[in-house]
Amino acid sequence: MTFDGTRLFDMHNLKVMKGDDGKEELRRILKEASTDLKEGISSINNYYGVPVKLIGKVIDEFLESCDVDPAKYLSFDINKIKVSYGKEFSKDSATFESKNFAEVVLGNNGCIKAKVYFDSSKPSFMVSEDCENFIENKLEFEEKIDNINTLIEEYKEIVDSLKKWLNE
Repeated sequence: MTFDGTRLFDMHNLKVMKGDDGKEELRRILKEASTDLKEGISSINNYYGVPVKLIGKVIDEFLESCDVDPAKYLSFDINKIKVSYGKEFSKDSATFESKNFAEVVLGNNGCIKAKVYFDSSKPSFMVSEDCENFIENKLEFEEKIDNINTLIEEYKEIVDSLKKWLNE
């Protein structure tokens, strides 16, 4: 399914819905899934400490209007954000063992990136001037995270999580 703001394309059921009909159908589908989605992100937060308040806010607002402007969620000190959670295959394992990880990127005049594994693997704390080519530098990462000042609750959660991961 795709939604471009005016049309809902449902390739599985071979239909296209336009305008308000498309928005209402998308809202109906998302409301059905939103409980499971919110429970899922809440359990990721509870189990691994991944910051999820910003994700929850985006989900709520998308359900309201089906129109989300990503720039609206940025903070004064932050002009780029990425929070992801996933699994990847372990490079050190002969079996196809996977590892859970969280990755957080914050940017303003360069970027910082943390990739934290939820097993005994070593986390990575990286910095980049262009937000593309990252190099590991825990000291500079720590310095930059200490200089982020925000009053927005969702960003405070992200910064607090990064500081906690640095000190583990």
